[in-house]
Amino acid sequence: MLGFGEYSYKGKKGFVFSNTLQGKTDNNVEFVGGDLKGFINTLRQSSSGDIWLVGGGQIIHYFLIHSLIDQLILSIHPIILGDGIPLIWKDRSVETLLELKDVRTYESGLLQVTSNFKSNTNSNNVCDR
Repeated sequence: MLGFGEYSYKGKKGFVFSNTLQGKTDNNVEFVGGDLKGFINTLRQSSSGDIWLVGGGQIIHYFLIHSLIDQLILSIHPIILGDGIPLIWKDRSVETLLELKDVRTYESGLLQVTSNFKSNTNSNNVCDR
């Protein structure tokens, strides 16, 4: 696992979804693999608070196609990297309407946009094409 300095989520139980490290632990996280949907449903039932998903396109895609995300907090940093991991994989089946909940700006130039996922009764009509 890459090192990024001090663990950012002290006091929070952390899980890393991994196909190769499942069942292992370190001081901050437990590595999870296998039935992710079952794991998340169990976590939701046992948790009294919010569950944060911090990750890249692959894990976000999995959560989207299984309707496991109800809110998106998107942080936009004042920098253009020119390369990187896509936040959302190209897949029209995950098109979803969002409802803007909050926008915050910070002195650093960071812009943070919070949106709730709207429930779609007919996912084929999410966006006009």
